Amino acid sequence: MSILIVEDSADELLLVEHFLKNGGYTDVLPARSAREAFRYLGIENSEPSLPSIDLILLDVLMPEMDGIEACRRIKANESLHHIPVIIATSLHDHKSLQLAFDAGANDYIAKPLSYIELIARVRSSL
Repeated sequence: MSILIVEDSADELLLVEHFLKNGGYTDVLPARSAREAFRYLGIENSEPSLPSIDLILLDVLMPEMDGIEACRRIKANESLHHIPVIIATSLHDHKSLQLAFDAGANDYIAKPLSYIELIARVRSSL
């Protein structure tokens, strides 16, 4: 199972990678921005530069493009709309939750991330 993590914080990225690898998910691919993720997924060019992605874990608060807009663009792409997206954010308001689901997110997880909750939600999404 290949999981793409889109997270601009180096510390958060390392934490999520650590949690996923300890949970048995060894094919973890990091992206530091939505644009980098788009290049991997083939949204900004004709060919994806990574193998098939089975799940995207997407931060909301990122520079240039937030995770809600990134999710919307991923889900609008015919060849990618089937990939489950879990939104991860420190925003805990109902409006952010609604925006995430309206953009096509399959799940939503609050930061700070809990190992048990993250692994359970990843398993459920996969």
